[in-house]
Amino acid sequence: MTVESPPGMEITEENQFKGSLFVSSWDELIDSIGADAETEAEKVLDVTFAAIGAASSTAMLAVDPFGTLLGAGIGWLVEHVTFLREPLDQLMGDPDDVSANVAATKANAVEMRVLAETHRNTLAQPQEWSGQSQEAFKASMAELGRELDSLANAVEQKAKIVAVCGMLVQVLRDIVRDMIAQFLGSLLAGAIAAAAAAFFTFGASIAGFIGYAIGKAVALGVNIASRLARLVGGLGRQMGRVKDLDEITEGIGKGWKRFENAADVSEIGYETWKAQEGVDRAIDQAV
Repeated sequence: MTVESPPGMEITEENQFKGSLFVSSWDELIDSIGADAETEAEKVLDVTFAAIGAASSTAMLAVDPFGTLLGAGIGWLVEHVTFLREPLDQLMGDPDDVSANVAATKANAVEMRVLAETHRNTLAQPQEWSGQSQEAFKASMAELGRELDSLANAVEQKAKIVAVCGMLVQVLRDIVRDMIAQFLGSLLAGAIAAAAAAFFTFGASIAGFIGYAIGKAVALGVNIASRLARLVGGLGRQMGRVKDLDEITEGIGKGWKRFENAADVSEIGYETWKAQEGVDRAIDQAV
């Protein structure tokens, strides 16, 4: 939406405060931190979201149909049997706890945005008051409104970072669960086949299966450890971004020192206006 602009200029609601020194710098930095946080999905998971789920499951089914079907059953058991689920939750976090944390942070962002909007519609619009003190007050409140918007933006970006962190943990948790389930399903299918062939191979199939199982287990362990290391690195970078946002909000807060004596100044200004109005009314009544 374009607001009324001088000739040769284009001023919109989105850009009307752009370039206004610190406020603009804060907002641009806050937005850049949020945008950078969203790139962690590729860095940590190394897959696109389209590849998670149906596509990868279809590929595994083609390679090892029996093992994949067994793995699907094992994966279901891991999520629904308490003593199987608890170790995974301890390793990767409880999805319900992660979701609750994300929801709480989003609620804080909404509250801050409502506070900024309420300020614009109340304190920033003083009534029954005019003159230089009123203009100065309005200017100060307008600046405070922009600062509250910046704070709200910072809290929103922090909520996004927390949401991305939660997504990384939950998706990687699902990937690790499916990897373990697929591994166990393949082992179970292989064990059945090896046992069935043992009589005809004089036990050689059992020995071969044991070597195969050990190799698969080592490879799985390395794969999971690598993914966990990337997750830890990604979460560390995200916490660094949260710290950057905290420093920005602290900088905004320092600007509020100008209000240390604001209550006294506003009261004096308002009482002066009332005194002047009283004199004017008395004169009007006399004449």
